[in-house]
Amino acid sequence: MSTKKHQNFVSKPMEDKAVTDMPGIRGALGKRLQKQGFDKAYMLLGKFVAHKKNTEKFAKWLRETFGASAQQADICTRSLQEWCEIFLSTPTSCLDTTTSRPDTPTSCLDTPTSW
Repeated sequence: MSTKKHQNFVSKPMEDKAVTDMPGIRGALGKRLQKQGFDKAYMLLGKFVAHKKNTEKFAKWLRETFGASAQQADICTRSLQEWCEIFLSTPTSCLDTTTSRPDTPTSCLDTPTSW
């Protein structure tokens, strides 16, 4: 069951969210993260990506480095994983290379200078 905090977190871009806006992060754990310089949610996202989005390794890192409980680490990790699935997935339209128009990009990285 997802909480309102989880739904709110995964439904919006990362922007400048505080680390305590993340599901599973509050109270003493939030303070420990902030004290070590992890005051923004995007900083934990960076660590999650640096762990190659490996949920087990990231959760272990949270537990061992910041004393997160297994439940806190699991909730935070699942939220980051879901956020990544929503916001970092390659849109299907980016994979379509069968366009016949010469001015249409063949991938999301190809942008004609005339646009």
